[in-house]
Amino acid sequence: MLALKFHHLAFLIRTCSKFVRDRAAGGSKRRRRRQGPAKRRRRVLLEPLIKTWLRGRDEDDFPVVLEKLLRQSVREFPYHECSILQQLVHTLSGVEVGNEPSAISILAEAVRGQKGFDQGASCTACGEPQADKRCSACKSVQYCGVPCQKLHWFTHKRHCARLAEEYKKALAQKEAQEKESTTEEQTTEESSNGCPDESDNTQSTSECASGTPIETA
Repeated sequence: MLALKFHHLAFLIRTCSKFVRDRAAGGSKRRRRRQGPAKRRRRVLLEPLIKTWLRGRDEDDFPVVLEKLLRQSVREFPYHECSILQQLVHTLSGVEVGNEPSAISILAEAVRGQKGFDQGASCTACGEPQADKRCSACKSVQYCGVPCQKLHWFTHKRHCARLAEEYKKALAQKEAQEKESTTEEQTTEESSNGCPDESDNTQSTSECASGTPIETA
């Protein structure tokens, strides 16, 4: 397990390092001056790379680049006889890129282990579990905090209106189903209250029979 964790971290560090070197090789002093102070440059140094990973495809905002990156990390794991690797390869090999379960969800489960309790939804941007904040417009995408929401907005804004409309339709459908269920329960209760008790009917019939004179021949 530790080998998989450190391999994945090393893979990401190598990827980031290569991005920084390529960016520095193609940069210029004029570009660096235009970017502003050194503190701000350090803060946004990897932001273009992170946005490349997070950018989703047009139809459903699925992060295809990130999915392929994580699959490449799994392929480069050197200990092929490791049971965890074999399990990951077996699971991912049957899933096309863009379908569920995604590589990030499978890797997160392998690294964190299967939990005996519900961790809630994960952050759409960083994958952190127990993300308790939602997009205020569509209420369909969850985040762990404002920084992740701001970072992910560049790609989420293309689908926010559509997700908001889908959320409203689902909410209206749920409310209609609940109203229908409540109406059916009330109808059933009223029907059961309106039905006469069979034991009362039997008793009344017996009383009537005893009070009627018996004709004799």
